[in-house]
Amino acid sequence: MKRYSSTTRASSRRNWLSKRTRVLIIATSLALVLGLLLPRVTVFVAGAVLTPITAVERWVREGQSAVPTYVRDRATLEAERDALKEALAISAADQAALAVLRAENDTLRNQLQTASSSRIWATVLAQPPQLPYDRLVVNQGSRAGVVVGAPVFAGEYVAIGTVQATTPWQSVIELISSSGVESTVYVFGPDIYTTAVGQGGGILRIGVPQGIPMVAGNPVTTAAMGRGILGTISHIETETTRPEQYGYVSLPINIQSLQSVTIGSAAMSDTTFDDARAIVDAVREHYFTVPVPEGVLVDIPESATSTATSSAATTTPEV
Repeated sequence: MKRYSSTTRASSRRNWLSKRTRVLIIATSLALVLGLLLPRVTVFVAGAVLTPITAVERWVREGQSAVPTYVRDRATLEAERDALKEALAISAADQAALAVLRAENDTLRNQLQTASSSRIWATVLAQPPQLPYDRLVVNQGSRAGVVVGAPVFAGEYVAIGTVQATTPWQSVIELISSSGVESTVYVFGPDIYTTAVGQGGGILRIGVPQGIPMVAGNPVTTAAMGRGILGTISHIETETTRPEQYGYVSLPINIQSLQSVTIGSAAMSDTTFDDARAIVDAVREHYFTVPVPEGVLVDIPESATSTATSSAATTTPEV
């Protein structure tokens, strides 16, 4: 009995060893086969998948037919568009920064000019669209010497309105572009005095007969106050069936972004026509005349013109 048991255990052990050996041999064989075949299979599959993609990419990149050319051109245009958008964004930021610096520079210049003049410098506290009509509220009032009827200027020369009401600490300014406000103006070009009527929104309207050669771009100045260009005619409204024509003038400043003004120290007095002519002549000389060094200006002396005219007038042709 003992001998049989020993024989059985020995036989089972040999069977277990033989099974283990077979498993190891099979596993080793599979590993060798996969090691030899897997790279080739991988390369084959990758080639089968990537070859069409590579061919299409090369066709789009190098093809000369209509479709790849269109795709390339569109991609190029989109890249240029994105670059232009970025450049415009940078330019807009630069312009905004420049506008802020210019506004600060104008404010400082106004302060320096006011310190050496009789005008009162004031900061704008409220303006359209916070206020109705074309009105401003500034931070200077009667305690600073502001009086009702005093002219109000944007910058050094351009008069834009008058003081309508004051409190000890603040003042209300009515702009000449307020609806219904009439102002005497002078239009350069046709060289005429006429009346401008405020339309609101920083706009004035000038009405003259059809025969007056008024065109867009004609400068306009106030004839009663200030020595600056009030604006230029931006639009002409005319119809052949009407005897009149209308020109529209925009104020030279943006009311909604105006930061400061200067106010005259006294109310406006009545302006005579001689005073108005002097104002117009000063504007003409300041804006349309430039001092040119002698030897650079090419001109005809007035005396020579007068002599030539006189000679032509006194000479009679022979018959």
